[in-house]
Order: sequence, then C-alpha cells, then structure tokens
Amino acid sequence: RSRDTQQNARYSAELLEADGLNSIILVAHSLDVPRASSFYAKSGLNVVMAPIAIPHQEIDLPEDLVPGIAALTTSCHASYELAGMLVQVILPQLLH
Repeated sequence: RSRDTQQNARYSAELLEADGLNSIILVAHSLDVPRASSFYAKSGLNVVMAPIAIPHQEIDLPEDLVPGIAALTTSCHASYELAGMLVQVILPQLLH
C-alpha cells in the first residue's frame, strides 16, 4: 500500500495505534536511519533506532586509503539520503 518511507511510517502508525501500540524499533541501514526515523516520529511513534551496516572507519592497511568501488557505493547511498532529507525539509515549504 505504501510507495515510500513516509507513507510506510504513516500506515504503520495507524495499524499500531489500532492495537494500542506507539513505539517501534527501527532496524535500517545506518545511512537511512536519520531520515526514516523522522518520518516515524512525525507519525506519532516513539522510535528506538537500531542501525545496521555501519560503515567501517578503521584504516588497517595503506590500501584502505585508496578509493574503491565500496566507497563509491557508500557515497552514492549517502548522497541519496541527503537529497531525501533536503526534499523532506524544502517540499513542505514550497507547498505552503
């Protein structure tokens, strides 16, 4: 029924509230958690964040300093989430 995270949060809140529940544990990729948790919180739910796939930050070998495809993938994902957060802030202002 939902087409995006915002709708999923709204519909989930409706279903949970019908059963008398108002808290969730949000398990999502660490890059998705900030944006997704805000949608669930705005839907009236108490959100406990449980991020997964936290990017590896340690430098063990000199090769770790050389950009690779994994870094590009992470950058792409982070850019997507940043764009989503900007739309989340800007779009409501444009509609009013």
